[in-house]
Amino acid sequence: MRLRVPWAAAEIGWGRVNQRKIRPAAFHERGWPNPVRRARRYVAALERLGSYGKVARWYGVTREEVWQYVSIVRRLPPDVIAEVESAGDPMPDRRFSLRRLLARAGRAASR
Repeated sequence: MRLRVPWAAAEIGWGRVNQRKIRPAAFHERGWPNPVRRARRYVAALERLGSYGKVARWYGVTREEVWQYVSIVRRLPPDVIAEVESAGDPMPDRRFSLRRLLARAGRAASR
C-alpha cells in the first residue's frame, strides 16, 4: 500500500540535509585553501622531520597527500607558483585546485 499526499517533504522543510550538501556551501562562504601555502608547510616539516610518513603523522594526513603537495612545489615552474601564491589564502575560486596543479606539474616534469 502506498500513501499519496498532495505535498512534497522538501516543500515544507522536511528535506534531507547531509554533509554532502553542507560542505560545498561552507567552502563557498569561506573560500578554498591555497595549495602552495600548504605545500610550503609540508616542505618545511619534511626538512625538519626527514620523511613523508613522519610529516603525515604530524599533520594527521596520508603520506600520499604530503607527497602530492610537495611535488607541486618541486615540479611547477616558479612563475606558476608565484601566481598561485598571489591568489591569496583562502582563494575565492577553484582556479588553482590541487588536482589541476598536479596535472600541470606532471606535464612540466615530463618535458
